[in-house]
Amino acid sequence: MSLLGQNVDDLIDCSEVITSLTSNTVLPAFLPAGKTAEDIDQACPDTAFPSLTVQPGPAISIPPM
Repeated sequence: MSLLGQNVDDLIDCSEVITSLTSNTVLPAFLPAGKTAEDIDQACPDTAFPSLTVQPGPAISIPPM
């Protein structure tokens, strides 16, 4: 459907500019610095929330607009 209404001959192949994936390392889930499990609004109160590690460092603050 992505080609619906398009003339395929007018399209430009840009796939060579997309870099290849060098690493497929996926980091485990974590809480940002300064946050705790109490900061999470759990959607399913009947299910235990997993235990997450907290990133070290100062708490991240976002200034009000």
